[in-house]
Amino acid sequence: MARWADFLISEVRFGKDNKIEEIKQHTDDGQAISEGTMVKRADIFHNIENGKTYKTIFHSLKGWKLGDDLKAFKVRGIHYIRVDKNKVGQDFLGPILQF
Repeated sequence: MARWADFLISEVRFGKDNKIEEIKQHTDDGQAISEGTMVKRADIFHNIENGKTYKTIFHSLKGWKLGDDLKAFKVRGIHYIRVDKNKVGQDFLGPILQF
């Protein structure tokens, strides 16, 4: 299996104003996907700013399915994370599992 990204996201918790509070982040070593750990929003930005890549993933009967690339940007000085190209003041990860 080819490596999909540095980090993969399978679940998300949103807080006020549709901002991500926490995600379930997995690593991908090209052979297997890790169990996952809970990561705060600020850690995602730190990793992206340092050149790390993120993609969403979904679990199916046949294992993990690849989702979308994450993009980080600022609107009026506030960081946001989205999987689409809309540069609006909300985080958006598509149809990912929420907890």
